[in-house]
Amino acid sequence: AVTFSFKKAKYEDLLISNFKGKVKNWKDHPVVDLSIECDAELNQVKTLLKKAIHKKPFDEFLGRYRKMAGQTKVIVKMAGPLEQPERMRVTGTILLDKGYLERDPFVHPFEQVEGKIHFQYKPALSKGREVKENFPWIIQFHDFSGHWGNSQVSISGELDLGQNSPFEKLTGQFQLAASDVKHLLHTFPSEDEFHQLLENGEFLNGYVEG
Repeated sequence: AVTFSFKKAKYEDLLISNFKGKVKNWKDHPVVDLSIECDAELNQVKTLLKKAIHKKPFDEFLGRYRKMAGQTKVIVKMAGPLEQPERMRVTGTILLDKGYLERDPFVHPFEQVEGKIHFQYKPALSKGREVKENFPWIIQFHDFSGHWGNSQVSISGELDLGQNSPFEKLTGQFQLAASDVKHLLHTFPSEDEFHQLLENGEFLNGYVEG
């Protein structure tokens, strides 16, 4: 086996601060066990994730974000046959600090966003060189919090990119400032009478929490 450790490296435009691991059978069919750490702009991470996770639901999920900015720390571990990426196990964490997100259909951007994104891909065990069925990519959001307009928001949940039944399950808690009530109602229009009553009103002071 070949063991290596680099304190500085570069992949495309991404500067890597810690790249280490080992490679077995490097002459024939290399099997790797790698660990990568880097600091990157959120938009760079978005581009890399789109390349790594070729799933239509994930592309659609990312497509809702018109703009992303902010600093992140990324930690990724990969293990498996280098010639067969579909058989490699991948786990990682993205730490977001003071992020800025513009997301459809929201009018206001999410600002000062902090939180953790955990992602993993675990291929099914199989005989020979063929993978018959893969476990899904799973992306989890932990302790996300930030500002939306004059309101405070926290979000957690999971994006499951299974081959047959991809789904998004996100839950949020918010303290909605009075000045943002109409913006949120316009974001999610409804014919409900209570919704219409709120939409036609004017809120100058106070908050909604839920």
